[in-house]
Amino acid sequence: MLEYHHLSQNRTFAVDVLIPFAREILRFYRLHYQRWPQGSGKLVISPAQTLETWQEVINPSEQIAGVRAVLGGLARLPAAMSTAEDKALWSELNALMPDVPTLQDAVTNATYLSHAEYWYMQGSLLCIPQVHPCC
Repeated sequence: MLEYHHLSQNRTFAVDVLIPFAREILRFYRLHYQRWPQGSGKLVISPAQTLETWQEVINPSEQIAGVRAVLGGLARLPAAMSTAEDKALWSELNALMPDVPTLQDAVTNATYLSHAEYWYMQGSLLCIPQVHPCC
């Protein structure tokens, strides 16, 4: 929706569809996830799943990256399109979102994106022939 608005510059779409839809999604994150009890005070996105096979994770990378991308896109909209309440929610949620998780290779010391900050079990081998033809 952000890309559509960026290309079309359709103000009515942004005000009547994009912002109200984004508002409800972002409110969900703000209202339904708790903060870490000590330390950073960032959101704990759990229960969650990630990358089709990781069923029990905390702070999945695609959710964090997605919310951060939406917040960045909303912040670039013209100021008159959103309310002060919207902007306050966006600012608060931007501060509360955890960083995209990374891992550091013990041998090369290289940093890589991780699928989640914490996970409870090894990925399960799901067989979805439409996605994985080798099944």
